[in-house]
Amino acid sequence: MHHASNSIQCLLTKDDDTWLWHRRLCHIHMHRLNRLNRKQLVEGLPKLKFEKDKVCEACQKGKANQGFFQT
Repeated sequence: MHHASNSIQCLLTKDDDTWLWHRRLCHIHMHRLNRLNRKQLVEGLPKLKFEKDKVCEACQKGKANQGFFQT
């Protein structure tokens, strides 16, 4: 029987932080996040470069058009 080691490994990147802030601020566009950061308008917002390098699933679903039906 193999026992798991007691060491815990946490894998976190700056990329995770950018998308975390995107979600925290109601799925705001990355361009707006950069502007808020540059003008220091949000207290506690880390000095990160916010880039849209992937698609936010919630944002994509919110922008999806409802399919049409034929009458």
